[in-house]
Amino acid sequence: MKRDYSQRGFTLIEILVVLAIIGVLAAILFTSFGGSRDLASTKAMQSELKEVQLALELYRAQFDRYPRPDTGGVCGSSSGGELESTDGACNRDYITGLVPDFISELPSINDSANPNCEIKYRTNTTGDWFKLSAKECVAGEMALTLDDEMALCPSSCQLNSPPRCEGTSNLNNPNYLDSDAFAKSFAVYSFGVGADHECK
Repeated sequence: MKRDYSQRGFTLIEILVVLAIIGVLAAILFTSFGGSRDLASTKAMQSELKEVQLALELYRAQFDRYPRPDTGGVCGSSSGGELESTDGACNRDYITGLVPDFISELPSINDSANPNCEIKYRTNTTGDWFKLSAKECVAGEMALTLDDEMALCPSSCQLNSPPRCEGTSNLNNPNYLDSDAFAKSFAVYSFGVGADHECK
């Protein structure tokens, strides 16, 4: 008598083996693409800051000055003729007058894959220059150096006297340049104002 094997199902062992193989492959893929996801998040944040840089230049072309930071409440502060505001605790736009006419929305720390991210906008009271920095917003293995276009403190800061860049006194210190405070941060600056504004 012939047996009919056409109705035979998978055994429990076969199902468990297939599930184990799928689990191992998923873990390998997740590990491999985790760094790519962090890099993509960082690149997206850099692109958003570049968009804000263009919006700020459009604002200046129309009003002959850069917009003010929101210095009200927990958003920002004013000292020594300079104004600054930060995203995060601020529950409104940290740059006044830019949204929605010049850009649809401002970059947020929530867009960063690094939980230590802080976005800060600085200018002077007359709106002659600006610096928009994303401190410790780089996720993963990527690190910026003094020569990067979007470095928090470009190498030109070393030439200024006195140095006014945040942490400039440490620019010859390899430990500082490798630290998250520098290597995991980037910034955009106002156009055509000279090197000194980059060091504020």
